[in-house]
Amino acid sequence: MVRALGIDTNDSVPRIHVTERARARVRELLGSSGFREGDRWVTVNPCSRRKYKEWVHDRWAEVIDGLWERFRLSAIVVGAREEADTAEGIVRRCAGRAANFAGRTTLGELAALLARSTLHLGVDSAPPHIAAAVGSPAVTIFGPSDWRSWIVQDDTHRVVCPEKPCVPCNDMGCEGSGRSICLEELGADAVIRQAAEVLKTTLSARD
Repeated sequence: MVRALGIDTNDSVPRIHVTERARARVRELLGSSGFREGDRWVTVNPCSRRKYKEWVHDRWAEVIDGLWERFRLSAIVVGAREEADTAEGIVRRCAGRAANFAGRTTLGELAALLARSTLHLGVDSAPPHIAAAVGSPAVTIFGPSDWRSWIVQDDTHRVVCPEKPCVPCNDMGCEGSGRSICLEELGADAVIRQAAEVLKTTLSARD
């Protein structure tokens, strides 16, 4: 669109401005949840408005615990108000430190939270795109939807897809069932591996 106006750019990633008011509110939320200045964490969005894009919820606890054991990174699960129970169920399964922020932030505050996140992990929904727009690394799980339409993949923005010949099919679940078997069969190791590779780069850069 901008090229038609005679404007060119090599950067196609959108940017979101985070307000100081949103930053302040996030500091309050973090403080009330026991997070201290200087703490590092990953954010996780397990839910999507389209349920066929969601991964098995239990496996998010495996990922959170895997990153806690390896990097001692806490996790903050994010989402909409109606996703709070799902988020709480994941947090309760975690052996590592995890907090439920689902339904506790506005979109602007979510952007502020993601901007401070060491890494964002999620399914094909809004938060991974917001994370990219505020400059945070992200690992996103895609199944039936085609990641090439949404993600610019590089060293700090990774995609995890099931290794099946039908992926991506762009269907709303297998044979219209609303269930995506490709995602149901995707193990936690693939996500932990990609997350660990990004974290090795980002943590060493920040240190």
